[in-house]
Amino acid sequence: MKIKAFIAYIVSFLVLIHFSSVCDAFQMVSGQITQAGIYEAASVEKVKSPETDTGYTSNATGLKLIKSTDDIPARLGMTFGLEYVLIGLEPNMSFSLKRIISHPKITKPDGSVSEGYEMMITKQADAFGTLKDIQGYIFNEPYEVRPGEWKFTLIYRDQKLIEKTFRVIKE
Repeated sequence: MKIKAFIAYIVSFLVLIHFSSVCDAFQMVSGQITQAGIYEAASVEKVKSPETDTGYTSNATGLKLIKSTDDIPARLGMTFGLEYVLIGLEPNMSFSLKRIISHPKITKPDGSVSEGYEMMITKQADAFGTLKDIQGYIFNEPYEVRPGEWKFTLIYRDQKLIEKTFRVIKE
C-alpha cells in the first residue's frame, strides 16, 4: 500500500510541475494607460539614437504631468506623453518592448521625409512582475513641430499593450 501511495505522490508531483510550466508559457501580459498629456521635465539629456527622426532621444528625469489632455500645442520645447503600467511580466526580469511613434510627415534637414519610427527599448519588471513608466516626446527641433495625429504604441512579444493618439494643434 505504501508503494501505491508513493507512486501516486510522484505522479501528482510530476503533473503539478508540468501544469505549472504550461501556465508560465501562457502568461498574460497586459497594459493600461494611467495618465496622459503635457509634462514638465526637471532635466533632459540627449542620447544618440540613429533610428529616431532627430538622431537622438531625450531622456527626461523628474517628469510631472502638468495638464491631462489629448490636445497638444504645436510648440518648440513641448513635452507630451503617457504614463502606463504593465502587469503579468516575469518578476525581476529584463524584457524588450517595441516603441512605435507615428506622426504627420516631417522633412528632416537632410531632405528625407519621415512619418514615424520604431525602436526597441529594454525595461525591467519589479518583484511583482509589473512596470510603471512614462513614454513621451519632446519637440526639440523646429522641423519636428507638426500639427496632426501623433500615435504612441508599445508592443511586447507581438502583442500591442499600449496605444495612445494625441492631436498636435497649431497655435
